[in-house]
Amino acid sequence: MSQHMPYGGFKWVEPKLEGLNDLNDTSPIGRIYEVDITYPKELHDKHNDLPFLPQNGIPAGSKVKKLMATLQSKKNYIIHYRNLQQA
Repeated sequence: MSQHMPYGGFKWVEPKLEGLNDLNDTSPIGRIYEVDITYPKELHDKHNDLPFLPQNGIPAGSKVKKLMATLQSKKNYIIHYRNLQQA
């Protein structure tokens, strides 16, 4: 699967999540969001094996950062609009 890579024309905007579902894979404009996300409790059992939205963190008993997929809330999480649609 091949996708277009961004190469210019970047700008900071305050997008709203209302138009998120209107964006599709062939859209000429992409978005990257910075969001605060709370994982709904009703999805914990369903997504327990592999939660969406991984982030870097130091697990208990370790000194090294690792990519961890957890069910915890996330603050200032940077995410591409396609991944946010999937989650």
